[in-house]
Amino acid sequence: MKTVIITAAGSGSRFGSKKQFEKLNKKLVIDYSVEFFKDLGFDIIITVPKEDVDFVQERFSFAKVVEGSIERFFSVYNGLKLISGGIVLIHDAARPILDKEKILELLDKVYEKKSAILAIKCTDTLKFAQGGHIKFTIKRDNIFCAQTPQGFNARLLKIAYKKALNDNLIFTDEASLWEHYISSVAVVEGYRYNIKITTKEDLKLASCILNDIVL
Repeated sequence: MKTVIITAAGSGSRFGSKKQFEKLNKKLVIDYSVEFFKDLGFDIIITVPKEDVDFVQERFSFAKVVEGSIERFFSVYNGLKLISGGIVLIHDAARPILDKEKILELLDKVYEKKSAILAIKCTDTLKFAQGGHIKFTIKRDNIFCAQTPQGFNARLLKIAYKKALNDNLIFTDEASLWEHYISSVAVVEGYRYNIKITTKEDLKLASCILNDIVL
């Protein structure tokens, strides 16, 4: 069994509106992820703000739609409660540009290692700054930028979540939760156009990328 939890519960405070429901070319941002995983045969769970549950459930009648939270950590857990086992991928709805070959490669790695994420090597020069001044340069040889989807054995991920809740700990992503309670996480090389829409400029960039891919 393979399930994807698509996180779309953000309030859009930085973006200025709920970016998951913004128009991107002729679709909504959220449409790209949902349609992609549907075509790959995944069971789909979508986490959204409480006031949008009915709208999203009507739009995607084949999916399970649950109320999310301001904190990603709790949104994913709400979706995870609906899964009994198998493999689960967690994907940000704000990353609408998905690559089938990469997702299948990630899925194979999760079956093999029980956990894996997409990530790209950092190509920028990294500086640690404090008080408006650079203190030192960080070596980037082993630095990766995490992307989504992130994939896990669902049963073990649920165990890690329960331990974190018992310890009153919140993690920024599922990989860091898994690292803390289970083991190391495998890395599958990601791709540069798997961008996360955070600003209006990102939305324009995603539109350009999709037009190039589609046309």
